[in-house]
Amino acid sequence: MRTKSIILTLSDFANAKYPYGQLCRHEYTAFLFNVGIKYLYGQLYRCFEFVHSNNPIAIRFNCRRYLKKIRNVIALLFIVFNVHSQSHKWIADSANSIIKFTTSGPFGEVGGNLYGLKGEIEFDEKHPDSGSFYVTVRAASVKTGLSMRDDHLQGEDFFNTDVYPVISFKSKKVRKGASGGYVVTGDLIIKNIAKQIDIPFTFEHTNRGAIFNGIFTIDCYDYSVGSSSKNVKILLQVPATPVNW
Repeated sequence: MRTKSIILTLSDFANAKYPYGQLCRHEYTAFLFNVGIKYLYGQLYRCFEFVHSNNPIAIRFNCRRYLKKIRNVIALLFIVFNVHSQSHKWIADSANSIIKFTTSGPFGEVGGNLYGLKGEIEFDEKHPDSGSFYVTVRAASVKTGLSMRDDHLQGEDFFNTDVYPVISFKSKKVRKGASGGYVVTGDLIIKNIAKQIDIPFTFEHTNRGAIFNGIFTIDCYDYSVGSSSKNVKILLQVPATPVNW
């Protein structure tokens, strides 16, 4: 394999143009690393062959040539590690994220969704304690399937979206869960009221990145939201793509 072909392959990797589309990012990183190591070994072997030859001119010319290739390959392998190390940073997929809530109302169960979640996530499944989450969603994006109810939820008795347009969550710590999965602890801020909550969640790799799934319950009275339904169950499905995707 020539140096030029490796340079092109790593360039494609940096620009997220994977010639092997069926491989996920981590598999492709390992693939490129193995290719680079094999190429590096081959160049070192050829260099040593010339060192043991009896032609001083050949030794000087060829060793210089192969040492230059070795230097280039080492630099390119460094790029692979640098790109891979940043793959623990994720951007939430706003268009496909799901925030679903359900609660018990005077006439039975009521449910709805919030749309357009945005967020910056740092998460490594092998080192969850180094993770962090900061996500926001517009309170006025609430939809329940009934426009009159949506308008009511945006009013002063509930989210009061004219005064408090954004709901946010900022993590304080992330840890492994006792029975599998993970738990993120942080402040959920609604109507400028911050309350610390725990959100159990799972993390799975996908073809396009990863997905975070979580379920938790909050007390609406803690945030001065409504007066008829106290507990609200919230389901999260947040697809995310690596920052360098």
